Amino acid sequence: MATHLLVLSLKISYPFIKEGKLEKRDYQINIARSCSRESSLVVIPTGMGKTIIAVLVMAARLEEFKNSKEKKILFLAPTKPLADQHYNFIKEFMDVEEEKIVLFTGKVSPARREKQWSEKEIVVATPQVIQNDLISRKIDLKDVILIVFDEAHRAVGDYAYVYIAKKYREQAKEGHYQVLGITASPGSQEERIVEVCKHLYISNIEIRSEYDPDVLPYIHEIEIKWHLVKNPPQIQKIIQLLNEIYLKYLKRLKKFGLLNRTHGLTKKELLDVQRKIQEKIRSSKKPPRAIFTAASAQSAAIKVGHAIELLETQGVTSLREYVDRLEKEALSRSGSKGAKILYNEDKFQYVLSMLREAEETHPKIPVLVNIIRRQLRMKMDSKILVFAHYRDTAAYLEKRLNQFEGIKASRFVGQAKRGKDKGFSQKKQIETIQMFKDKNINVLIATSVAEEGLDIPSTDLVVFYEPIPSEIRTIQRRGRTGRQAPGRVEILITRGTRDEAYYWSSKTKERRMKMHLNLFRKRLIERIKEELSGQEMAEMEVKRKKVEVEEETKEAERKRREDEQTLKKGGQASLFDFDGMLEKGNQRGDVTSQDFSVVVDNREFGSSVVKFLVEIGVKLEARHLHVGDYVVSSRIGIERKEVRDFLSSLMDGRLFSQLVRLSTAYPNPILIIEGKEDLFRERHIRPSSIYGSFASLLVDLKIPVIRTRDQRETAELIHAIIKREHSPERKIAVRPLPAAKSLRERQRYVVEGLPNVSVVLAERLLKHFGSVRAIFEANEKEWMKVKGVGKKTAREIKEVLDEEYR
Repeated sequence: MATHLLVLSLKISYPFIKEGKLEKRDYQINIARSCSRESSLVVIPTGMGKTIIAVLVMAARLEEFKNSKEKKILFLAPTKPLADQHYNFIKEFMDVEEEKIVLFTGKVSPARREKQWSEKEIVVATPQVIQNDLISRKIDLKDVILIVFDEAHRAVGDYAYVYIAKKYREQAKEGHYQVLGITASPGSQEERIVEVCKHLYISNIEIRSEYDPDVLPYIHEIEIKWHLVKNPPQIQKIIQLLNEIYLKYLKRLKKFGLLNRTHGLTKKELLDVQRKIQEKIRSSKKPPRAIFTAASAQSAAIKVGHAIELLETQGVTSLREYVDRLEKEALSRSGSKGAKILYNEDKFQYVLSMLREAEETHPKIPVLVNIIRRQLRMKMDSKILVFAHYRDTAAYLEKRLNQFEGIKASRFVGQAKRGKDKGFSQKKQIETIQMFKDKNINVLIATSVAEEGLDIPSTDLVVFYEPIPSEIRTIQRRGRTGRQAPGRVEILITRGTRDEAYYWSSKTKERRMKMHLNLFRKRLIERIKEELSGQEMAEMEVKRKKVEVEEETKEAERKRREDEQTLKKGGQASLFDFDGMLEKGNQRGDVTSQDFSVVVDNREFGSSVVKFLVEIGVKLEARHLHVGDYVVSSRIGIERKEVRDFLSSLMDGRLFSQLVRLSTAYPNPILIIEGKEDLFRERHIRPSSIYGSFASLLVDLKIPVIRTRDQRETAELIHAIIKREHSPERKIAVRPLPAAKSLRERQRYVVEGLPNVSVVLAERLLKHFGSVRAIFEANEKEWMKVKGVGKKTAREIKEVLDEEYR
C-alpha cells in the first residue's frame, strides 16, 4: 500500500500534490501516514490544517489506485460555503485535472449530478444531495475509494453522514472502503467520539493538541492577557434585585420537590426540571393544578437567569432588548404564564424603571475600543477578530466600533433566523470573509459560527468579549491567531459575575485535558476497537438472516410455480399445499416492492421515512408534488404529518385546505399522523377541536386518519399499502384530474400540464391563443410572444408535443 510521503526541504513532494505548494509539517505528515492505512478520525484544533491532512490522504489513495479506472473520491462538507471552500482548495493544491473535479450542491440539478457522477474522479458535495441521490438510486458508491467527512462530529442521530456511511459500507467493492473523518469539535467528550467512529465504521483515531511534541514547533507564541472590569453600583443593584427574584422561583421549585438546592444551579439543571414537569403533565389524565404552577415558576426562573447573564456579561443595551421582547410576550394573549407572572412582579417592574435610567455603555466597551485602537497603532493593517456570544451584542459592537476613526467593523453571524435578525446567508458569509481577507474590514465581530469550519484568515489579535466555559471552544477561538506569526488573545471579564466562573472553568478543564490526553487516547482507541468488533458481528448476523430469508423466498417462489403448473394441467393442489402457499405468501408478499416506483414529494427527502422505504426495497421517484407527500397509485395519495405539524396546521387553518385538495385529487386519500407525543398536550387547543377535526375528516372528506409511532413505522405502513394497492396494469398519476371541473378549468388544467407552465401562465396562453388546440398548433416563436414564455420553456413544450412516445 503506497503510504509514504516524501519531504524535500520544507515542502512536500508527492504524487497528485502540486510541487512546492504545501509546507512540510511533521504532525500533518505523521497523521496522514496513519490515516492512509485504515479508516480514521482526526481530531485537531481549528487552524492546524485539517484540510491539508485530508488532501494528503486523498493523494495517497489515488496513488494506490493509480492503475484502476474505477476510482472515485467523495469529499463531504455540511454547508455550501464549506464545500465551495474545499473544492477551490483541492483545485489549488492537488495535481489532478480540473475537469475531473466537480462540486455538487442543491443548485446542481439531479439529472446533471447523475451524469457528472459517472465522469468525475473527485466529487466535493454537501451530504444532503448525496443522500438524496443514493435514496433515489441515481448514484452508487461501489467505485468510491475514500470518503472524507468534514466536521465529522455531525455523524450522530439522523444526520446524512450516518446514512451515507452505511450505504458506502454496503456498496463499496472489496478493499475500497476507507473513511477519513476530520473535526475540531468533540474534544474530551469520549461518548460522542465513540458514537461518531461507530457510525462511520472507523477503527483508528488521531488526536492532536497544541501540547503534542510534533505540533509544538509549528505553534507560534500566543500572548494571553485578561482585563478585569467592574460594573457600576447602579448595575450591581439591578443584578442584586434580579438575583432575589431568581432565588424566589428556585425556592418555589424546591418546595415542589423538583430541586434539591437553590445555589450553583446550571441552565441544564433548570431545563431538566422543565422536562420532568412536561412528563408529569403528559402521564396524568388530569394533572394537579400545582404542576402548572411549578411549570410557570420554572419558565420564569429560566427567563430571569437569562436576564442576569445578559446584564453581567453583555450590558444594559442587550438586557433592554431582551426585556422589550419579554414585555411583548407578557402582554400578548398567547404569551407564556412564566412571562406574565415575571412581568407582574413588583421587583421586576422596579428593575425596568432602573434600566430606563441606567447608562447604556457596558464598562467593557471602552476597554475593547482601547485594545483595538492600540493594536491598529502598532500595526495599521492588522486583522482583529472579536468573539461575542449573542447576536444583539455583535450588532451593538458593530455600531459602536464604527464610530471610531480607523476602525472598519462588521459582524459575522450564522444563517438561522433569530427574531427580527434574519442572519447571514451563505453568500453573505463568503462575501464578509473575503472583505476581511482583502482588508476592507479590519475588525470582524463574530458569534460561535467563526469558531470552526469556514476559512477565516489568521488574525493578529483575538478578543473574547466574554469568557466561555468550554475548553474546546476556547482552544478553537485561540486557534484563529498565532498561525503564521506570534499572536495575542485578550479576554474581557466582569468582576464578580459568571464571567469569572466561566474563565476559571475553561482553564481548569484545559489543564485537566492536557494532563489526561495520552491516557484518554489509549482508552478511546480500545473502546473504538471493541465497539467496531461488536458492530461487525451484528452486521454478519444481519447478513446471515438476509441470506436465509432470500433462500426461503426462492423456495416459496419455486413452490408457487409448481402449484401453478399443477393447476394449468387440470390438477389441483391439496388443502395442505394451499395453506403452505398462504403462509409463505404472507411472509413474502405476492408483489415485491422492487417491481414498481412510488412518487415522493422531494421535500420528504429530509425525513427518514424515505430511507426506511429504500431499505425495505421500494424504488422512489422524487417529484415536486402540489398535493400530498406520497403517491402510491392513481387512486391513493398520502399526506404525512408529525404531531406538532398536525396541531399547528389545525390552528392556522392549513390542515383542511391541504386535505380538501388531497381528497379532490385522489379517490382514496390517507392522512398519517406520526409521533409518540400526546395529541392533547397543547393546553391552548381544546380536545373538542381535535375530535371535531377527526370527525370532519372521516365523515365529510372520507379521509382515514392513521397514527404511527415513528418514521420507521410510517415507512412500514406505506409499504403495506403499496403491496396491497399495486398491480402491474396500474400506472401512477402524479397529476390526476380532479372530478367535477368546469370546461374552463379543464382547459386550463390541460395547458398546466405543459413544461414550466403555471396557473398564471396557462391563463395567459389561453387568453392569447383562444383555445387549447391553437396553443398546441402554434410554434416556438408564437409561444414566446406570451409574457413568461422564454426560449427554454418554448423548446421544452415543443419537445413534449413533438417527440414520439416510447
